[in-house]
Amino acid sequence: TMRRLAERGHPVTVVTPRLHDRFPGLPNVRYRLYAVKRPHPAVSHLTNLVGATRALRGMSRHAVAVSGSYDAALALSWARVIPRTPLVFLFHSELYSEWVQARALARQLLKRYMAAIERQVFGSSARIVAVSEFSARQIGDRAPTAAGRVRVVPTGVDTRYFCPPTSKPA
Repeated sequence: TMRRLAERGHPVTVVTPRLHDRFPGLPNVRYRLYAVKRPHPAVSHLTNLVGATRALRGMSRHAVAVSGSYDAALALSWARVIPRTPLVFLFHSELYSEWVQARALARQLLKRYMAAIERQVFGSSARIVAVSEFSARQIGDRAPTAAGRVRVVPTGVDTRYFCPPTSKPA
């Protein structure tokens, strides 16, 4: 998406964690990398939020902000990039963590926190791109007021080829 926008002459700024040192050099694309730590899901979430918020502060005006992660979308809000810049959120799946599901005592508190993040991101998005009708229904169930801003753009995966086999041996 970013490469295609840049090829059409749009200036693109990619704000992403510094997970490795090499990103493709592309015309009209610049990178703002921030540090992130990944020893634990909670630490990863926190360092993504703080790092992305710091990297986004003071950004020049862009026509649109596109985010495919809850952390980045929330950081756009914390850095006050949105609402002055419209957000397009690419919804791949619900905010889910196996770590959260495994924690019986904290599960309810963490689920409430994750639901609050989803509401914040859905509520601040000018458009939400869902990869399927199923995903669009998930968004509508979680944030009924956002349902009118959801557009379905299939991922382009050939589901006739990439599907569960008809039998276990297959």
